[in-house]
Amino acid sequence: MRRARNHLVIRRQARYDARDSVSKETMVRTLRPLLFPLLLILAACGTAIPGHYTLQTYNDEPPPFEVDGSEMTAVDLQLNDDGTCSVTATTESGIVTIDTEEGCSWSASAGIITVLSESDNMSATGSLIDGTLTLTGNRDVYVLVKR
Repeated sequence: MRRARNHLVIRRQARYDARDSVSKETMVRTLRPLLFPLLLILAACGTAIPGHYTLQTYNDEPPPFEVDGSEMTAVDLQLNDDGTCSVTATTESGIVTIDTEEGCSWSASAGIITVLSESDNMSATGSLIDGTLTLTGNRDVYVLVKR
């Protein structure tokens, strides 16, 4: 009788082990499609955002850019560690600072970067992938590359 009881315990344990392995396989199959987007978010969070960025295209056009009647040959965005930023543009007549550190701020949350220009109350949101910062604001698209 004792042998039969031990056999039943072993058999029950094997059945529970089989259920555990099936549920683990099912869980892996269920979570696998979620892993890639999660890895993208983690990669974006792991990227150092503060730094110096140069505008490569404005609405899919390379420099020079025509903005409010001025031809801009280059635009630079500096994102500082403390959440401030500055925008500097080079025009045909020289360098013009558009926003200083007091008038520009930025933040990042869940892989989304927001840059706010307080002087004209405009904002742009986007993401940083492999050193390329893409921002969209007021129906304009800005593509900047980290230097």
